[in-house]
Amino acid sequence: MALHYAVRDDMKRVWFLCFMIGILSMVLLPILGSAQGTGLEIQSVNAQLLKTRSPVGTTVIHEYQIIAVLYNNDTATSENITVKFLDPEVNNTLNLFPLNATLGPKETKVFTSATWPTALSGPITLNVSFAPRSLEVVLTPKNSGYYHYTLNIPSTQKKTSTPGFEIVLVLCAVALFLLLQRKKQ
Repeated sequence: MALHYAVRDDMKRVWFLCFMIGILSMVLLPILGSAQGTGLEIQSVNAQLLKTRSPVGTTVIHEYQIIAVLYNNDTATSENITVKFLDPEVNNTLNLFPLNATLGPKETKVFTSATWPTALSGPITLNVSFAPRSLEVVLTPKNSGYYHYTLNIPSTQKKTSTPGFEIVLVLCAVALFLLLQRKKQ
């Protein structure tokens, strides 16, 4: 009978040990898994004004270069990463260079656009995103993401007419009409 109770106590200890290992694994595994890093992230986005073109009518074109800094906060290398920028004026995606980048662990890389001309003014939201270039790679929060940057473009529309010139022109036309009417009489 004493042997039966000893086996039962041993079984209780085994079940208690299994229970404690399960609890500890549920608590510790997420913590240990997060030590690997969060993957890729955009550290900053900036738009640098390169030049302002002379106005065509009332439209002023500003030329910018978009600069994005991408950081690999993981212990694994991220390969064939592409950074893109959505042009809000024409709803078209533009690639930032380099087109295919490989970022090693804890590495930072700068991506730049070619010249981006725009006639927009005011606060403009620029959407910059990154993802693996290959369409066969599954997108995850570690290898893809986006960043919103607000660019404030000052309104610099030039006026093409002199204010008040129209009134002077109308008064001169009326005076000429009255003068011609007097000569006829």
